[in-house]
Amino acid sequence: MKKYILHLSIISLSFLSWKVAAQANYINVSGVVKEKKNSQAIPFATVSLYFSKDSTLSKGTIADADGKFEFSNIPTEKYYITAQSIGFRKLTLSLPDDKVSIFIPFDLDDDATLLNEVKVVGNKAIIEKKFDRIVFNVENSPLASGSNVLEALGRTPGVIVNQDDKIKLKGRSDILIMVDNKPVQLSGEGLSSFLKGMASEGIVSIEVINSSAKYDASVSGVLNIKTKKGQANGFNGNSAISYGRSPLEKVSGNFNMYYKVGKWNFLTYYSRQDSRSRFNSSSERRFVNGDKRSFQDVSQARDSHTQPNDIRLGVDYNIHKNHVIGVLFDANINTPTSNRNFLINFKNQLGTIDSTQSTLASTNDKTNFKNFNFNYKGKLDSLGKSINIDVDYATDDYNSLRNFDANLLKQGAFVRNIEKIRTNANYATEIKSFKADYTHPLNNKTTLETGFKISDVAIKNMMIFEDNIDTRWIKNNQFSDRTNYQEGIKAAYLSATSSLKDYQIRLGLRVENTSSEIKSLDKNTAVNRNYTNWFPSFAIERSLKNDNSIAFRAKRNISRPSYSDLNPFIFYQNKYNYFQGNPYLLPNITSSVELEFSLGGNLITTLYFNHSKNSLYESFEQNNQTLTTRNFYANIDKVQTFGVSVSYNKQFFKWWNFQTEMYVDKSQFSDSNLWGTGFKTEGQSSYIGIQQSFTLPNNFRINTGGFFISPQKYVVGYQQSNYSTDISVIKTFFEKRCTAKLALNDIFWTQRFNSTTDISNQYEKFRSFRDTRVVRLTFSYKFKSKTDVKQRSRDVGSSSEQDRIKHN
Repeated sequence: MKKYILHLSIISLSFLSWKVAAQANYINVSGVVKEKKNSQAIPFATVSLYFSKDSTLSKGTIADADGKFEFSNIPTEKYYITAQSIGFRKLTLSLPDDKVSIFIPFDLDDDATLLNEVKVVGNKAIIEKKFDRIVFNVENSPLASGSNVLEALGRTPGVIVNQDDKIKLKGRSDILIMVDNKPVQLSGEGLSSFLKGMASEGIVSIEVINSSAKYDASVSGVLNIKTKKGQANGFNGNSAISYGRSPLEKVSGNFNMYYKVGKWNFLTYYSRQDSRSRFNSSSERRFVNGDKRSFQDVSQARDSHTQPNDIRLGVDYNIHKNHVIGVLFDANINTPTSNRNFLINFKNQLGTIDSTQSTLASTNDKTNFKNFNFNYKGKLDSLGKSINIDVDYATDDYNSLRNFDANLLKQGAFVRNIEKIRTNANYATEIKSFKADYTHPLNNKTTLETGFKISDVAIKNMMIFEDNIDTRWIKNNQFSDRTNYQEGIKAAYLSATSSLKDYQIRLGLRVENTSSEIKSLDKNTAVNRNYTNWFPSFAIERSLKNDNSIAFRAKRNISRPSYSDLNPFIFYQNKYNYFQGNPYLLPNITSSVELEFSLGGNLITTLYFNHSKNSLYESFEQNNQTLTTRNFYANIDKVQTFGVSVSYNKQFFKWWNFQTEMYVDKSQFSDSNLWGTGFKTEGQSSYIGIQQSFTLPNNFRINTGGFFISPQKYVVGYQQSNYSTDISVIKTFFEKRCTAKLALNDIFWTQRFNSTTDISNQYEKFRSFRDTRVVRLTFSYKFKSKTDVKQRSRDVGSSSEQDRIKHN
């Protein structure tokens, strides 16, 4: 691995010092656009560069908030340049032809006629198609306004958010969520609460970015949420409050503000939720022991209470116009509790109930996640060379206290207490990472990127399992354990992007070396791994007429198990059901290709194929002698999926917006040893989701939506169909600064999960549903000073490692 990184480092250093001879044939043009009468900058003026010989356009750009603009690496020719902005007269100037670096100051006169006649004639398209991404302009979409960011993500092309708030992009969950190019350092319920706490009125767009060699190999796609940011000294932001019932209460509130003064730029975000929820499930299990059969009917009723607090604080300092340093602090603090009631009816071969076990379980958890990020971003020259450095340090402290009280019942009457058990689990996670990225344009058509990353993860785990014997708590050494987990990942990459007439091409290669050890201190066992993987990626797109395009992409990714899934601890649910981690899990390697057709960005059709080795699968195993069921994660030898997806967005009339997302795919699953036997199965699935918005007079709007998931077979389980229907009424006030929304989700309460598994004497019929029918009232408000603030976008380095933190 050292040899690979050394080779890539030599290549990177070569690019840093390489002086391309052809650059002598290029010039750089920069300047500033100001008002002639008072010399104040004119933000976002349009600046255009034309060839003098035939007046054809060479390049165009938009000036920044300070009126500054720049054209880099322009071929040496004779040019003239123009600047214009609404309310000002267009000005044309000639460029000198005897300089390599040219600075042009524009002083524009007012145009009173234009000021009197100017009208806004249009907005950005709701969906924009670009080479490496699709942009969903949320601020222009009536489908997304009045919602939270998690709901807005569910309306983004290619994205599906299920009833458990899990986000999938093109059917895959190994995605990176970012806000203004800064990864959100949360996963699971923490990520869900963070996104629910953000109002869609505070964001401009959501970018669906195709992953490249620049990103960790564990990332198959990126969702970048771009917030509304002003442009000069001052502040802006938004706040929201929400109240819902299901009939249990769900309350949330958030506050988000950006502030800029001089060279300083500040970010403040805080959200809090106080939510109660209900989950019910039932399962039928069959056990076969020789010629004897027995059955279990298991039901569970769980009430949960979560109170997550999400904090994000950031500050940037512009030490020079081309150099910025910043620090960012993220935190998620939560104290969730739950009470469960398990009821197990034991049936004989005739189906008659012999006895019943009732287990009452209470859980008190504490999570405390913190991440500190230091970032430096520097622009090295006017040609576009730049460097970005991230240093991250994160900690996650998790503690879970659980109590179980099981009683034996006969015909509903108490017989005796079976057992009293309590467990205390503690995870202490520490993550360190260093990441550096360098960008080097070779010319105005080709850009090289290279970089490296080093990360280290250390976790100390403890599980104390105690039995209550004669009113005394006695430690159970069989189930108690302490483990240490250590993991180091070293990575480097090289990527090239080039434009050739109607084609855009990107080629990349990433290499990652992973070494890990999970060691049981009490059992005196250890599992060590050390592996190196190469991850090539390739993308090519051709632009066609009328904003149409066709693209082909291929890449290779890795998905590593979460840290808790590798931990061999036993998580007790009741005497006959438990979850156990698997330290022998292997990483999942997926190779994927896709062919994409885009018609004007409104209709996007994608053909895709994925081949996965060692795919992770949540399974169960029944012991026909003890009548116990163990849940665990296992590797499936091979999974192949072929499918087609369609995304369509259309404004039929000014008052009617329509959007749909659908896919159909077929999968093949095979394994040689799961449940002690081999299997080969096939299954197909389909999905369709529709969102509509109807604009009414007096700033009212009605949004409707819903989805349908067909019956499907996944590995060896058959899942029944489910669907949902939503409706909301939205009203804006105070020049659209304030938004009120009344929403009813899952009107018919049909989001239910039903599955059946029957293979190799393993049988379970499972049903579950949550309190997904919720009525919710939300108020959001946007505020700003007379001048606005721009918050710098930046990345952080340890997001992939932090995404693997999961609490059972």
